[in-house]
Amino acid sequence: MSLLADKYHLDIKSIRLIPVQSISNVVSSIRGSQADGTINAATQMVPLTASGEAHLIGWLSDEVRYQSAITFVSTRTANERRDMLERFFRAFRKGLRDYHDAFTGPGEVRTDGPTAPEVLGIISKYTGEAPEQIKLGIAYAPANGGLDTKNIAQQIEWFRSQGMLKNPVDSEAVIDRRYVIELPIK
Repeated sequence: MSLLADKYHLDIKSIRLIPVQSISNVVSSIRGSQADGTINAATQMVPLTASGEAHLIGWLSDEVRYQSAITFVSTRTANERRDMLERFFRAFRKGLRDYHDAFTGPGEVRTDGPTAPEVLGIISKYTGEAPEQIKLGIAYAPANGGLDTKNIAQQIEWFRSQGMLKNPVDSEAVIDRRYVIELPIK
């Protein structure tokens, strides 16, 4: 929300943000008109838009770029189980490549490729959501699983500037460069 506010020169303090603690509570707050809007996973909002209880006004990814999902591991595991983590990341990145190729076309634009139905089927099997619902909320993932380290630092700084971090946090102290592939900045 802060990125949108910055982009459109809105005072973030003029927007009432409601901490609701879970995705199901976000959906309920929209359904019950306790909140005017949300930024949420599309797959969670599709039923509300289908029933007319909510309206899609835009895709966040069309407006701003930010790192929204990352993989964490304990410091002990990172230090003591490097071989296991390297094997995990090889498999993880292979899966990301399959996902990327299924849903990303030339120019890194959302486009279903020939393997999209197969990958949708796999996602459906493990999430319990219908492929038609999943398809509406396919998020972009870089083919190599890269991390936007610059954006991680920006997000940490934003949380600090809002008084949401008690102590200073150095992004380099929380990013383990032994395992990270840096996402190229566009």
